[in-house]
Amino acid sequence: MTVKDVIKITATLLGREKVLEYLSSENPDSFDAQTLCQVDVMTRCLNIVINELACTYVPMTIRETVETRQGKVYFSDLKETLLKIRSITGENGRQLTYKLSAEYIVVDSAKVDIEYDFVPCNYGITDVIGYKESQIPVRILAYGACAEFCLTERAFDDAVVFHKKYMDGIAEICSPKNVKIRARGFI
Repeated sequence: MTVKDVIKITATLLGREKVLEYLSSENPDSFDAQTLCQVDVMTRCLNIVINELACTYVPMTIRETVETRQGKVYFSDLKETLLKIRSITGENGRQLTYKLSAEYIVVDSAKVDIEYDFVPCNYGITDVIGYKESQIPVRILAYGACAEFCLTERAFDDAVVFHKKYMDGIAEICSPKNVKIRARGFI
């Protein structure tokens, strides 16, 4: 899914026909500054929602093979901005112990596979979002973007409604599945 896909649904939910026309247009130069500004604000709002999701509720995870420099993996050598390490394995596939410092990870191997959660970059209108539809449905991202956009427009009642839909969607994704609770026994 792309940012454009989510912004189209956001514009539909908010009733912003000019934004929809702009996103579907072959000639984007023919639109006024207000429409372009709304697209820009919606994109920034969506980036806020994606960042909140990745850092709080549903992490974005990547697995990467890195060669160490004298037993150190520098954070700057990783493709993404590290948030949390899930695992570090050596060339033979076994788990390695590691130590963290402010700038690097110390490991006892020349080449490692690191699986880690990361902070997503700010996406542009044509960028592909790091979530799959099965992880986070487009509508949930659109509800979150709508809530943030309504805050910028000072439409607080609408923001509350969209935020509730957004949080209900997140709760549905994050809630445990097939959990059984023992029946209470009364004495």
